[in-house]
Amino acid sequence: MNIILINNGSAHINQLKNLLIGHSITIQKLEEDFIIHENINLIVLSGGHKFSVKNHTHRYKTEINLILNTKIPLLGICLGAQLIAQAFGAEIERLETKVKGIEQIEVLQDCLLFQGIKDCHVYECHKWAIKTLSKNLIGLAQSKDGYEIIKHKEKPIYGFQFHPELFEDQTCSRILFANLLNNLRSVVY
Repeated sequence: MNIILINNGSAHINQLKNLLIGHSITIQKLEEDFIIHENINLIVLSGGHKFSVKNHTHRYKTEINLILNTKIPLLGICLGAQLIAQAFGAEIERLETKVKGIEQIEVLQDCLLFQGIKDCHVYECHKWAIKTLSKNLIGLAQSKDGYEIIKHKEKPIYGFQFHPELFEDQTCSRILFANLLNNLRSVVY
């Protein structure tokens, strides 16, 4: 697959690149104008921690526009998932304390993402949670804090509120990520 990885200031971009080994990856920074070639199969929006989505939508207007108008499958990770939620009108709330560590998530809708997974734990590190979804989004999994995996109802757009690139040997993240990539290989949108 040909993948554009938009780096939102993630400190873990190398770990994310490791999850994408075997694919052609082009990294773009948030500050750059996005150049999306017609042969791109997936856009990945990384996490980041400098600016929250809730109070800084002006900083992310190019990304939000990309989310709303892309014809290419898209995955948002942590902040990227929050951008997807914000773009489609979901509610994001600041948590009282930062969530950091391996957490169990509950599958809400069985789908191909969860194939081969019996017990789903993921690594979380965030201060914001996706609490309420809009009519355009479906919750596929949740934790005690909010939605952890979301999907657009009609478009191949997914959000992982957790970090699949971290502690993947202790969580189901690598399998979830591989299942998503396998599922998106056949998507023609």
